[in-house]
Amino acid sequence: MGKYFKRAICYFIKIVALIIGIYALMWVTGTARVSTEAFWAELFTTKRGVLLWCAVFVVSLLYPLYGFVRRTVKASVTADWEEIYRAFIVAGYVKGDSVGGVTTFRVSSPVRRLIMVGDDAITVTDNGDGTITLDGIRKEVVQIEFRIHSYIDNKIVDPVEEHFERATQQAEVVEAEVADTDSADKK
Repeated sequence: MGKYFKRAICYFIKIVALIIGIYALMWVTGTARVSTEAFWAELFTTKRGVLLWCAVFVVSLLYPLYGFVRRTVKASVTADWEEIYRAFIVAGYVKGDSVGGVTTFRVSSPVRRLIMVGDDAITVTDNGDGTITLDGIRKEVVQIEFRIHSYIDNKIVDPVEEHFERATQQAEVVEAEVADTDSADKK
């Protein structure tokens, strides 16, 4: 439950920073219709201001329910680790701690980490049955899941091995055709 409230508080901080940022931008550009004192009075003493704070509070409490997700992905940590790791690197994450089958990846950019208010971790849990579980911010998890699927589906096969397999298959087809032709000639 502690993680839930931490996420709600971080989102509340983001919304408050957005409100202050919008007013600061209006004040700097000269488009604010009221003074700073009137703005703060409007936010904290009027019915509209109290309603705004109530709405921000409710949205912040609900955010962890719809802003974070846990997804199960068909990938093996042992067989597909290179693809999983590459998906995180391309998304701008670095590998953190790895404890008991749970690996944590964090955003590598300090600016992105600041924007995400410290909620930048995505955990990868090895389920042991050929699947992994990704847990973190919905948008980031969905993007990484897509990348993992893409990388696994497009695994690079050794060209020599691929050529050998293709040549073997073609040789088997030719042998089967020759065998059919020989059996037809004998009749």
